Amino acid sequence: MKLNKYYSLDECSKDDKVFKHLNNLQDDLKIEYEIVDIDVIKIIDNGLTISEIKKLLSIFNEYDVIEYTDYDDEDSDLDEEYDDYY
Repeated sequence: MKLNKYYSLDECSKDDKVFKHLNNLQDDLKIEYEIVDIDVIKIIDNGLTISEIKKLLSIFNEYDVIEYTDYDDEDSDLDEEYDDYY
């Protein structure tokens, strides 16, 4: 089970509950997340266990947070250019 990098909150029914859980995980240094667009969050997994991933995905599913696989990551392009340089 793998956590995706981007999720859409466009259809989210209870974003306060989602952010409460995300904030708890971030406080525990398990993830880093940021809002990168109006309804898009970027999540970096810093050591979630399988059960924590399952719980997070369950919360996302319950509140209609949708995996956003097609989000254009501008930072990723910069990273690739940097890697190509060195």
